[in-house]
Amino acid sequence: AKDVKISGSGEAYEPSLVALDNNRFALAWEEDARIHLRLVTPTELGPVITLGEGETTQPSLASDDQQLLLVYSQRDGRYGRIWMQRIAIDGHALHLKQGCAVDAEPARDEQLYPTVTRLANRVIVAWEDRRPGHTIIMAAQNNDQNSCRFGPPQRISEGLSGRRAPYGKGHGVARVALAQYGAGQALAVWADKRNFREGYDIYAAHYQPGKKQMFGPNIRVQDSFGGVAQQWHATVAGTPSGRLVVGWDDKRDGDANIFLSWLEGDGWSDDIAVPGADGTGEQNHPTISLDREGNLHLAWTERTTINGPTRVRYLFGRVIK
Repeated sequence: AKDVKISGSGEAYEPSLVALDNNRFALAWEEDARIHLRLVTPTELGPVITLGEGETTQPSLASDDQQLLLVYSQRDGRYGRIWMQRIAIDGHALHLKQGCAVDAEPARDEQLYPTVTRLANRVIVAWEDRRPGHTIIMAAQNNDQNSCRFGPPQRISEGLSGRRAPYGKGHGVARVALAQYGAGQALAVWADKRNFREGYDIYAAHYQPGKKQMFGPNIRVQDSFGGVAQQWHATVAGTPSGRLVVGWDDKRDGDANIFLSWLEGDGWSDDIAVPGADGTGEQNHPTISLDREGNLHLAWTERTTINGPTRVRYLFGRVIK
């Protein structure tokens, strides 16, 4: 279908999309330093609601039965602080319900780029956090659907033991993504610069329900052929049957191309450069989704020349049994 303008007259960034029933989609985006939301269908645009009185940025949406979960960074004094807002769905309209800071402690440094997923009886939020003087990945969980209170946040990305000399206060991490899969399982993935000679790699950690440590050991997702190339912009998708796929853009072949790896038992498959999303030019910023049959839906931005104009591309991948 032809494209439809969702945002208003201002400059719009950071769109987030979630599919609902009855051909409805919920969208959130950042416009004029405020988060805007609306429902859309193939034939109708619902009314826009605007979140908060101050600066709100970097929205991320998830569905929770008959309501939405929205996480975002809200300016609180000097720093951005991660908040979650529950939103009721009424036909083609949205209504704000409960909202709260995910970390009850006042922000001591920037909290940025949150993401959210819902499991059977809990909500998990992850984000970038700079409280130790460098960026780490943090997470917190809410175990009560009738409240907006979260437990104490925990660090997901592991620190490195031994000398810190190459990193200053610590190595960098960026842009965590969350996805649920299987029966009450979830995976966090992010770009991680713990090997400073190679640039960023893609790392992941599995959610551990019922354990003191919310997420398990950090695991490098991409294979050793990634070598000294940089990996960036991690994305992840899963299915209730347990299929789990991670994607990213990767410069191992000279140009930025889209690569995928999928969970195989306790490990990760060899990486595959996606046919149609590799070759000359630049392919980056992927986002992936898996449908009920496990088929892959991939979108990304493409540049035919370095620093040239971008266009959005889409690819469908069918499961071959």
